[in-house]
Formats: sequence, structure tokens, C-alpha cells
Amino acid sequence: MTTLADPAVLEEVARDPTSLTLRLAPAHARAACAGHFPGDPLIPGSRLAGLGATAAAALLATERGVHWRFTGVQRATFSSPARPSAQIELRAERAGDDGRVAVEITGDGDPLAWIALRFEVVP
Repeated sequence: MTTLADPAVLEEVARDPTSLTLRLAPAHARAACAGHFPGDPLIPGSRLAGLGATAAAALLATERGVHWRFTGVQRATFSSPARPSAQIELRAERAGDDGRVAVEITGDGDPLAWIALRFEVVP
């Protein structure tokens, strides 16, 4: 199924009606680190938040006849540095029918970030 997520950047791993799991392509993880700290690279939190919003939008995009617009980040918690060598996965899950989506980001199965996002229906 087609999503808003670019398959060269985010590969679909699993999907059900209320959640979507995507894996960040290793080449893109390395590119996302450009300039963020030579010799000790990490993916910036702002980039992780953007990837989380992409995962959430891809989940919501599967609703036929409903169009969603991103309205903001409600909360973001970063627990560990995101290293480009890790297998990074993003799991977006609906947090209700009102456009709330929670995204858990892991690296090699360990928590990296949790982001709560808000979307609204476009009339």
C-alpha cells in the first residue's frame, strides 16, 4: 500500500488499522547526521521529530476520504542519542479518533524518543 513515506527513506515493516511501523534506511540515517558531530555522529532530535511526523502522516493517509493536516507536536521526549549505526524504527499509533498520534522511536530495540503529534481533518 502506498503511504506518504518515501520507501528509499522509510521502509514499511508492519501495519494494522491503528499502527504503522517503519524502518529508517541505513544510508538515510548516515546522511541525516551530516555535520552532527564529526567523529561521534548522531541524528538530531529535530530530524527524528520530522521522521515521526512523516510516520504519523503515513498512518493517517490510509483513511479513505479523510484528509489530515499536521497541526503540531504536543510533546517530545528524547531518552538516548540516535546513532546512525543503529537499526532505527518508528512505530506510529493512533491515540484516538481525533487526530492524535504517538510515535515511539527505537534504535536496536532501545527507546530513543517518544513524540505526541496532533493532526486535524481538512474540511
